[in-house]
Amino acid sequence: MGKKKKEKFEDDGRQIANMNIEGMPWYDKDRAMREGMGGDFAGTPKREKKKSPLDELTRKERWVLYRSVMAACMVIGLIFAGAAFLFILFCVYVWL
Repeated sequence: MGKKKKEKFEDDGRQIANMNIEGMPWYDKDRAMREGMGGDFAGTPKREKKKSPLDELTRKERWVLYRSVMAACMVIGLIFAGAAFLFILFCVYVWL
């Protein structure tokens, strides 16, 4: 059994995790600002902007979606308001 020769590590420049963390001694505020604005860094592959499913909807389909979302929110709100109203009635007529 012979010793295996350890392969030499080569850095290909890819970023696995962002180590620019606020509060650390090596934190670079300017770099964080550039990254937040989508700045380009050497060795960082450019990312394509992901298309949202909402981008493919027509104006009419989008309005139907918005109305449906608002109707669902109103139902949930009415359920909470009804529960609050029933709790107040319970407090006034049963509890006291």
